[in-house]
Amino acid sequence: MKSVFLLIFLSINAHAEKSNLNDVVNKIKSDKSYTVLSTQCPTEFFPESGVLYKNHIDYCSTNPNSCLKLCNDGDANYCLSLANYTQGKTEGEYYSEALFSKSCKLGQVSACTNRASGLIKYNGDSSLI
Repeated sequence: MKSVFLLIFLSINAHAEKSNLNDVVNKIKSDKSYTVLSTQCPTEFFPESGVLYKNHIDYCSTNPNSCLKLCNDGDANYCLSLANYTQGKTEGEYYSEALFSKSCKLGQVSACTNRASGLIKYNGDSSLI
């Protein structure tokens, strides 16, 4: 009987996670600032000094909407953690790349590196010229 409850719980949890991630994707898709950021090279807004890195991936994996709100409120670490969490979990990489761009603009240097890597991966070396 415990196995049945565990199976039901896990399937409900997986569905809720997918639903929450879809909400985040839709919010990013409707926010034009992400579209603008994702068209820019990170060198256009590379920070003079970086923000101390704090890993929030576990939090973002269970609270993606809250994580996006904290990102939109200006916390670069939540943007980066959400970008790392969404990478490979959404159709296409636009959402993680847009979040890397936002985190970079907010001062998280490692996000700038990830965004530059994404530019090379999706657009080739000429995208960094």
